[in-house]
Amino acid sequence: MKKIILSSIVASIMATSASAFMGLNAEIGGGIWMPSLSGTATTTNSIDFGTANMDDKSASGNNYLYADFSHFVPVVPNIRIEKLSYNIDSNTISNSEKVDMKQTDIVAYWGIPVISTATAGVLNLNVGVDVKNFKGTIDTGSSYYKSFDETLPLLYLNTRISVPFAPVNLEATAKLISYDGTKISDNEAKMSIKLPIPAPFVNFNLDIGYKTQNVTISDNLVSGLNTNLDTKGAFFGLNAKF
Repeated sequence: MKKIILSSIVASIMATSASAFMGLNAEIGGGIWMPSLSGTATTTNSIDFGTANMDDKSASGNNYLYADFSHFVPVVPNIRIEKLSYNIDSNTISNSEKVDMKQTDIVAYWGIPVISTATAGVLNLNVGVDVKNFKGTIDTGSSYYKSFDETLPLLYLNTRISVPFAPVNLEATAKLISYDGTKISDNEAKMSIKLPIPAPFVNFNLDIGYKTQNVTISDNLVSGLNTNLDTKGAFFGLNAKF
């Protein structure tokens, strides 16, 4: 994971001059999420993940990466790509419940320039559409194993505040959809702190935040599966802006 983040940052620095020439702004980042999981899964039997003590504070298998590209052309959307993975096992010795999830998001979004202009760049609001692919497996530990691989569109909302006279940015993001019994709510809030690392044209930042997800999958979307997964926890990572 560390090698991936470092190699991405190096690639970003090498691309800085070309990016500036094209009028692009870019941000890449990655880190570790430490989630706990609760909820239920119902098939031929029912399992309550909350009683299985599925609280994974390790860094193993729980990580995220993202790349964000924005520009000055109002009509053309900005692009953001995100990848999130987590693998949570039961901490109860007598149980063997497991949930493995991998998500890929491709977001097309637009900024609202009147807000940025009115606040002298302190407040930025972005709206757009997220195409989320989520795939993984649910193992209830009772001779039941179900895999899924689905893609759905979500509404994307993002707010970023650049704190005046401080090397700090505050950011909140919400992504959501409700469709035919299936619901996804993906929310996070984070603080980015600029690090005192001298580098031309590049700002390095420490990210600290909290992320919550609710993924409700109905039998209408995945045959033979009705599940409601609540996942939440703190995350931390690094990003580079240029």
